[in-house]
Amino acid sequence: MNELSRDDSIIECRGVTKRFGDVQVLEHVDLVVRRGEFVAVSGGSGSGKSTLLHLLAALDRPTAGEIWVNEHDLARMLAPNRFRRSEIGLVFQMHNLLPRLSASENVQLAMFGTGRRGRERRARSLELLEQLGMGQLAHRTPPRLSGGERQRVAIARALANNPDILLADEPTGNLDPAASAQFLDLVRGLRESAGLTVVIVTHDQAVAAGADRRVRMVHGRLESA
Repeated sequence: MNELSRDDSIIECRGVTKRFGDVQVLEHVDLVVRRGEFVAVSGGSGSGKSTLLHLLAALDRPTAGEIWVNEHDLARMLAPNRFRRSEIGLVFQMHNLLPRLSASENVQLAMFGTGRRGRERRARSLELLEQLGMGQLAHRTPPRLSGGERQRVAIARALANNPDILLADEPTGNLDPAASAQFLDLVRGLRESAGLTVVIVTHDQAVAAGADRRVRMVHGRLESA
C-alpha cells in the first residue's frame, strides 16, 4: 500500500492478518477509509467481516499487519478502553442494552469514566435521545421499546462521547425493512451533521447500497476496496 497523508485517511489497514489458533480468519487485508466516508462491508457468514470490525474498534489485535485509526497504531495500543470511549462509537445487532435501566440511563453508561458529573451525563443523554426522536421515551426500559427504538438508544449511547468514527455490526439484522430504512436515513443525517466516519458490517443489501462505497469480504480477503 502506498503511503498516505494522515489528512486523507482516518482508517488504514495494511496487510492485516488474524488467526485464532490454526484458523486464519483474515488474510493480508488492505483497507483505507477516508475521513467522513460511509463504507459498508458485506460478505457471507464466516467471511471475516465482523472480525475486521472488532480489530478496528481495538476489541482485539491483529496477528500480523498494521491498523491505524485516527492516527493511533492499534497493534501497539496500550489503553484501548480509553481510545474506544473517546473516539469510537459502537453499535451492535443485539443492542447490548441493560434491560433494567431506562433508555437515558443506558446512554449515560457510556459516559462513566469521562469526568462528567451525573447532571451532565443525564443532560447529554436526554439531548441525544431528543435528537433521535426518543425524547418522550427516555424513561422507558428496553423491554418496553420496539426494535427500532432500541437501536436508536444504542446509537445515542454510541454518540455520547462525540466520537469521530461510528462502527456498526449488523445493526439492522433484527429490524424490519421500514425500520432498516429509518436507520439508514438516521446514519446519513448524523454523518452530515456531525461529520462522522461510518463503517457498517451488514447483510442488508439496501444498507450497503446506501453507503458511499461497498467492500466485500470473501474468505478473509477484501474483494474490492
